Amino acid sequence: MLKAFAVLWLAVFMPTLFLILPTGLSPIGLINTYVEENYYEKTYRGTFYLIEQQLQAVPSAQWPEVVAGLSENFGYSLRLQQIEALPLDSDQQQKLMAGTYVLTTTDHSMLLHRVENSPWALSLGLNPSLTEHVSRNSVGTLHLLAQSMDALPVTKWPQYLQSVSPQFPFSLTLQTDEELVLSATENETMVSGQPVVQQQPDGLVTVYYRLRTPYVLKADQIDIQYPLGQYYVLLLITFVICISAAMFLWVYPLWRDLNRLAVTANDFGEGRLELRAKVSRSSTVERLGRSFNQMADSIEEMILGQREMTNAIAHDLRTPLYRLRFAFEMLGSEETTTAQKDKYENVIRASIDDLDHLINQTLVLSRYSRIADVSQFKACILAQQVERELAHFQDEHTDLMIDYHCCEAMRGSALIVDSRAMIRALNNLLSNAGRFARTTIRVSLTCQGDQCSLVVEDDGCGLPESAWNKVFEPFAQENNAPRERHSGHGLGLAIVQQIAIWHKGQVSIHHSALGGANFTIVWPKQMPLPVTSAV
Repeated sequence: MLKAFAVLWLAVFMPTLFLILPTGLSPIGLINTYVEENYYEKTYRGTFYLIEQQLQAVPSAQWPEVVAGLSENFGYSLRLQQIEALPLDSDQQQKLMAGTYVLTTTDHSMLLHRVENSPWALSLGLNPSLTEHVSRNSVGTLHLLAQSMDALPVTKWPQYLQSVSPQFPFSLTLQTDEELVLSATENETMVSGQPVVQQQPDGLVTVYYRLRTPYVLKADQIDIQYPLGQYYVLLLITFVICISAAMFLWVYPLWRDLNRLAVTANDFGEGRLELRAKVSRSSTVERLGRSFNQMADSIEEMILGQREMTNAIAHDLRTPLYRLRFAFEMLGSEETTTAQKDKYENVIRASIDDLDHLINQTLVLSRYSRIADVSQFKACILAQQVERELAHFQDEHTDLMIDYHCCEAMRGSALIVDSRAMIRALNNLLSNAGRFARTTIRVSLTCQGDQCSLVVEDDGCGLPESAWNKVFEPFAQENNAPRERHSGHGLGLAIVQQIAIWHKGQVSIHHSALGGANFTIVWPKQMPLPVTSAV
């Protein structure tokens, strides 16, 4: 169960993590990059074209000055940079050198494009850099602090900063110009009244803002990272736990029911035929358990039937074998007369014929007890074959009258049946009727709707209704009378039933209007043939 759960867990979450984690191979990241590159290229292609037109009008030495002048009119940064100095990987470097637009997201999103065949590239900031972002967000707050401090004497500034520091998530201190280490550009920025932003190695930011000379307000340990990552991780962990619990609640009952089914199957295979699978109706494998139980019922019924048949065959074999043994013993006796020897030889031949008939009937029953063989089903005019068999039967039973009725729809209609099997069933029913009929046997072949029927009736003594359920069982005879050679072995009607099942139909017995028994075989006109044939 744990192995199945682990495989299912990996199959569900590994692709999910591969999609959501920010790796270079993440399809989502690759798709985002592709879509953004195409979008920004279409949006700013005209902008780069106009800038390049102005640069072509002046010497390349003046390009930095021209771009610096143009950048003052852009909302975000516009720069001219050396391609070799750009933080690009090899693929991006090759694309840029080939004249393709390149989108980078190292510090902030920038769209790069090479200026003709020069070593220069134009970079257009698509969103503010870290310095610009912090400067814009902090300038208003620092200006308010500076106004409040201007209204106080310089000596009270440290005390004021200490009182207001608890209101801010960063520290506020005073520094002098001598304590600062700033570049020339940063000094120019501070003189212009703008904050100077410096990012520390630990990811935090320090901001400097000019107060009265020589004092500078220092805002230190500013955390610019949003805490969304922690919540995303917590949400992801919660999601994984919930889905894992749902998967476990689905896998465990499945494993439990499959395990029960496997134990039942093993016990059933060891001979405990009464066992059945116990699976709840809400289970995923409920249909499998129901199919197993149906299969077990069929197997148990088949095995019990085979066991009863084996016992019946053994019983029926004893009588001819005893006759053979007795006859051979008497033939070997010196006291046996010639007339007696002739008699015992006849007994031997009769016993051998009896054994041969029993074996043949058993083989026939076994053949029709399997799945229908598709190759045996062919289109034929069954009515004509029935007429021929009735003519042969009439020749052998001249003392009986055969009344045959066939509806007009069946006379010239071709049916897809196993004609050999249907004629065998007819002969068995005729043989059975011939033993009991007094004067008349009636045979009917009709078709009503999508059902065909073959009926054999006689005017004999009939069968009591109490025997109707047992008459189709192998080796069954009325009142368990001893089986004589002329009366058969009780397999004829069993073979008829199997032939009816062979044709997806059924056979039934009723009282006949003639006074005897009525045997009716009913099967579908368009019989659904199985896909595979019997071996």
